[in-house]
Amino acid sequence: MKIAIVHNLPAGGAKVVLHEWIKRLNKNHLIDEYCLSTSETSFYDTRNLVNSFHIFNYKKLIRFSPANKIQYLNFIFQFIDIFRLNSVYKNIAYHINAKDYDIVLATHDRFLQSPSSLRWITKPTVYYVHEPQVPYKIREGIINYGIINSMFNFLFPKCTTLFDKMNMRCADYILVNSKNTQKNFVKKYKRDATVCYYGVDTKEFLPTTDKKENFILSIGALDPVKGHNFVIESVAKLDTQIRPAIKILYDRGSETYKDELIALAQKHNTEVSFVYQAKRDELLSFYNKAVIVACAQINEPFGLVPLEAMSCGTPVVAVNEGGLRETVINGKAGILVERDVDKFAEAMKYLLTNEKMRTQYSQYAYKYVRDSWSWDIAITKLEKVLENIAKN
Repeated sequence: MKIAIVHNLPAGGAKVVLHEWIKRLNKNHLIDEYCLSTSETSFYDTRNLVNSFHIFNYKKLIRFSPANKIQYLNFIFQFIDIFRLNSVYKNIAYHINAKDYDIVLATHDRFLQSPSSLRWITKPTVYYVHEPQVPYKIREGIINYGIINSMFNFLFPKCTTLFDKMNMRCADYILVNSKNTQKNFVKKYKRDATVCYYGVDTKEFLPTTDKKENFILSIGALDPVKGHNFVIESVAKLDTQIRPAIKILYDRGSETYKDELIALAQKHNTEVSFVYQAKRDELLSFYNKAVIVACAQINEPFGLVPLEAMSCGTPVVAVNEGGLRETVINGKAGILVERDVDKFAEAMKYLLTNEKMRTQYSQYAYKYVRDSWSWDIAITKLEKVLENIAKN
C-alpha cells in the first residue's frame, strides 16, 4: 500500500508510537509523512524512515505579555490562530489528494486534537485516537477583563471542541489504543471505535546486565496528570532505611511544576532527580537499573511505560485505573492498587523487601510481554485494518 501519515505531535508517547509504526510499516508499504513545523520532528525522528517527508510551516501569532496594556488582543489572536491552523491542514489535504495514496493514517494535532485535514481529504482515512480530549488549553497569561475574559474562556474551548468533532466525524474509521480510551471516546463523540493496541519492541526493551540500584523510576511529562507528586508522597511513606531515591524521566512539561516536585521531595526528605528526553539506550538502562517502576498517571489512556518496564523484567506498581488495568496483570506482572499513598507505599515496600517475589514478578513480566505485547502482534492488526479499509 501507499500510505500517507498526517500529524502534529509533540514529544511524548504518541510520537514514540508513530516512530514504531513507520519503522515497521515501511518494510512492506510506501510511507509518506505530512506534519506541521510545530511537531517535534527531532524527538524519535522519522525523517530517515519514510519515502518522503513533508513539513508545512505554522507559527502562532505573537502574544503580548500580561503587563502590556493591549494584551487583551491575545483573545483575538488565539481565535485567528485556529483558523490559520485549519488553512494549513487544508493545504496538506490538497497535496495528499493530488497523489495516489491507498489510505491516509491521521493521528493527533497538538492544538486541536484531531487534524483538520480529515475534512478535506478524499482518500480513505483512519484516525487513530491516543486520548479523547481536547488538549488545547488557555495557558497564556491573560489578566481579568471582566465580561470579556469570561466570554473568551467560555467560547474558545467551545470553538476548538467544535472543530475537533467536525474533523473526527469526517474520518472513515476510528482506531483507539485501549478499551479505556474506547469507552471514553464513544461517550464523548457518540461514534464507534476499534481497539488497536500499541506494542513493545521486545528486541530492544529486554533485561541487561546492569546492576539494580536503589531508585524508583517515574516516567512522563512534567504535568500533574502524570502523578509524579503522588509517587513522591508514596515513597515518603517508606521507612528511611529502605526508602529509595526517585528518578523522573520527562520529555516536556512545566518548569514550575518541576520546582513544586523538588519542594515536595525536600519537604518529605526524599531524594529526587530529573532526566530530560533520555535517549533510547539511556531509557533502557534506567528501566533495568530501577528496582521498581511506579505508574501513578491519572486515568492513563493506555500505559506504554509499564509494558516497557516489564519487558525489561522490572516489576511495576501502578494505580488501578485507566488503561493501566489492561497492561498490568495484578499479582503476577505487577501490582495494581487504589490511588492511596499508603496502599501504594505498602505495595512498593512488599517488593523492596522481598527479593524472591521481585524475581518471580520479573520472570513472569518478561514472558508475558513477549507473548502478548510485541510490536509484531500490534502491527499485524494495524496492517489488516488499513488493508481492509483501503480495499473497501
